[in-house]
Amino acid sequence: DREGIVSYLGVRVPSLKEIGIVLGSWVVILILILVVSTIVQLLGTETAANQSAELAMGNPAIIPLFVAASFLVIGPCEEILYRGVVQGRLRESLPAAPSIALAAAIFATIHVMALTGGLSARLTTISILFVPSLVFGAVYEYTENLVVPALLHGLHNAVIFTVLYVTVTQVDPNELPTVLGFFPV
Repeated sequence: DREGIVSYLGVRVPSLKEIGIVLGSWVVILILILVVSTIVQLLGTETAANQSAELAMGNPAIIPLFVAASFLVIGPCEEILYRGVVQGRLRESLPAAPSIALAAAIFATIHVMALTGGLSARLTTISILFVPSLVFGAVYEYTENLVVPALLHGLHNAVIFTVLYVTVTQVDPNELPTVLGFFPV
């Protein structure tokens, strides 16, 4: 029944504190992504391209739709599956840390289907995607409210798409690889 599912997943309107957790956690993700991306660049490791980002770069007019979809579809649907179902089921038999790590690994790995490039580049990008996924999982564990990581995930993706939009429409095309190298789009 609906009540049972909502209760199992922990779905409720976020409190003001939980909205603060979304914003604070996004700052943590940003810092972690910048650190990891800097390390990747210093090592000279290639990252894979994301098919959605490539599509958006070719047609920037669709990026605002991707921003909206980040909050309305991508964040909620992926968080229902990876935090609500996968992490929730793992949590029934494992402690929090391994449940979060396993769900994050599954989340990051499944994104290989959306990536283009060589195996090494794909593995590097999967490793980068693992970082925000860990934060999504920790936030879900802490708040026990699926709406919070869904909003965080939506915000994270929306910011990436917004940066992509500004970059594609405002930056010299010769500078794109340098600018976009810091974002796992």
